[in-house]
Amino acid sequence: MPIQDSVLGSTATNPPAPAPAAEDGAGGIPDAVLAIPEFSGLLQGKPAAVSIDKDDPSPESALIGENQQPLFDAGFGFYAAKDGVTHVMFNTQFTDQASIEAADAAGKLDEVAVPFGELKASFEVAAGRAASEGSAPTSEAPPAAAPEAGGPAQVAPAPPAASLDKKLATARIKNLAPGGPASGPTPGQGRILNSLLAPTV
Repeated sequence: MPIQDSVLGSTATNPPAPAPAAEDGAGGIPDAVLAIPEFSGLLQGKPAAVSIDKDDPSPESALIGENQQPLFDAGFGFYAAKDGVTHVMFNTQFTDQASIEAADAAGKLDEVAVPFGELKASFEVAAGRAASEGSAPTSEAPPAAAPEAGGPAQVAPAPPAASLDKKLATARIKNLAPGGPASGPTPGQGRILNSLLAPTV
């Protein structure tokens, strides 16, 4: 991460020189930086700090280096470790430079600042797991389970037997045939009353 010396150790009362304007996203952070998956963890303080080799060739490191001023203005701090190789970026809402310096002095910088390579690898593993879980084809209606799997078997209904067809046809014909007042399954049901109430001419 090519961190400018003017940013390291800067305070709000002594801000670094203004950097070229960039398209800002949330809280003045450039959208290009917000698009870095690992940066979302820093925004939430999980982790609160990351360490990276100053000569790291990754595009993420270069992008952060190009946007140090907007990140500093948005509440991120930068620290150059004593080894002269490692640089740390941290979210000042969750940790401070004094804690980073103390860990560096005790030789425990990796305990407070996660190496960027490890953070990136964890995000790649999580993304791969999510992709594999979402790769199974989905459908609006789940397929019916096979009988051997213990699910209910969906069997198409069998056509009615020929003898049943004949019985139904016969019953329909009988119901259509006109009958007297006392005919039918319930003799006199409404027919006698209707004949009494029918107007006569």
